[in-house]
Amino acid sequence: MSAKIAAQLITQRRFLPLLLAQCLGSLNDNLFRYALVTMVTFSGLTLFGIERDILVPIAASMITLPIFLFSAIAGRMADRFDRTRIMRVTKQIEIWIMLLAALALVLRQPLLLLPTLFLMGAQSAFFTPAKNAALPSLMAPHELVPANALLSGFLNVSILAGVALGTWLAVRPLGPEIIGGALVVIAILGWLSARQLPHVDGANPDLPLNFNFLAETVRVL
Repeated sequence: MSAKIAAQLITQRRFLPLLLAQCLGSLNDNLFRYALVTMVTFSGLTLFGIERDILVPIAASMITLPIFLFSAIAGRMADRFDRTRIMRVTKQIEIWIMLLAALALVLRQPLLLLPTLFLMGAQSAFFTPAKNAALPSLMAPHELVPANALLSGFLNVSILAGVALGTWLAVRPLGPEIIGGALVVIAILGWLSARQLPHVDGANPDLPLNFNFLAETVRVL
């Protein structure tokens, strides 16, 4: 029964665009992140002479730190505003972030690469709560388990694809340029996918927002 439900969901507008938007975003994140790590490790990319054993974990932290900082605010926004609109806006912002990432890769400029990772993490911090909050509204109760299974399974596939492609292309001739172009194209496709989702109103339109992310994070904890 679950397999039948999953097969039906793949063809439906209320699920397929969500699946594509998530997977394309994850592919982009990991394609860029592992390309950067590979360039630091094998291509001599450096910043202020920092050793690669230190620069690699710094790069990893740049994408996880904003997720920790902004998730509390993002969760409240997902409760107040149209959740699919949040996803569309964050996907549109992703296009501009990927244009910056492409420029940083072409120039081999770590001063642009690291802030771009931070912006990517911030974009994910706002997209993910909206996606998770929208799912129960888009799915019937009996569809939630198959839908989550599909999202998780394809998410892992997109992560692996990003890791493999980023690592392989980064050390090839014109690899950074190819990765930069791919990042922008994938971001556009993700935005077009998110635009197909139906509206999902927030559960509490009157919920107050506190943009002091530190205070909000402490409150949630």
